[in-house]
Amino acid sequence: MKKLLFTFIALASVAVAHATTFTEKFSGNPLANGWQIFGDTNLFQWDSTNHNLAVTWDSSQTNSYFYYPLGMTLTTNTDFGLDFDLNIKDADIEGGTFQAAVGLINFADATNPGFLRDTGYSSTNVVEFDYFLDPTYGNSLATTEIDTKGYFADVYDNVDLDRNTTYHVSITHFAGDTLISTEVLVSNQVYSFMLGGYLEGGFGDFKVDALAIPSYSDEQAYGASLLAHGTVANIVFTTNPNPVRNMNGKISGQLGGDTNAIAWTTAFQSYSNWTYTVERSADLKSWTAISPSGKGTGTILEFLDTNRPPDHAVYRVHAQR
Repeated sequence: MKKLLFTFIALASVAVAHATTFTEKFSGNPLANGWQIFGDTNLFQWDSTNHNLAVTWDSSQTNSYFYYPLGMTLTTNTDFGLDFDLNIKDADIEGGTFQAAVGLINFADATNPGFLRDTGYSSTNVVEFDYFLDPTYGNSLATTEIDTKGYFADVYDNVDLDRNTTYHVSITHFAGDTLISTEVLVSNQVYSFMLGGYLEGGFGDFKVDALAIPSYSDEQAYGASLLAHGTVANIVFTTNPNPVRNMNGKISGQLGGDTNAIAWTTAFQSYSNWTYTVERSADLKSWTAISPSGKGTGTILEFLDTNRPPDHAVYRVHAQR
């Protein structure tokens, strides 16, 4: 029986502008690398040994931010991505629900005295990952967008975060998408795709211009109060992120019998407003689409190749707006 060799590569052929990437590994003092603090400086401490930022989310204090000005304004018509590691050491909540957050703000709006994140109507221009503590209905995750008028959109999942466990959060926004794609991994395994969604009527455009780790005040937060400690590390911000992520493949069918029954499945994380085609080549010169194009759904797409070549093949993904 002839030995089969299947390999795959992920190539995204996309017409976009030149990408911008900012990385913060916390190997050096972030305050010497453009980061700044607004509000209570005691809430944010650089850990030079473990290369992370130790954060206290204390809602009894005024709004405070560890932030990095991007030098650009991101809107709903901008492609961008934000990745980071989050580890919650401990967290206590009283009187309702409140969140520990990491994300993007409009600095002028967020530092306005009238900016109160948890009233539900007194904050504007926010894109952030939230870990909500809620003793009544259970803890949950969300990625929240707030537009210029204070209208909300979010994706969410009703799951908790284990203490002293490092989670990798990956947020991806493609121009034109209303809801933002988010996945959470632990030990390189998917923990949540955050497939729940909410869109408030009238939601429009947001304008954010700074990376931020905020500790929000609980003023007018309906009696809720949060005190949490944790770390944030390995921050990567990019414009024009890759629309093909977490690609993998597998052989299916009869491995010990008829080789004609063997097929190849290519799977990857997709995004809405993108169309995907999986292509196959035997020589890396000519490529053939293995099936009709599929529209991104915000979930995992799978493409099956039942007409595999007799000996070897290379697979790639073509992504197009």
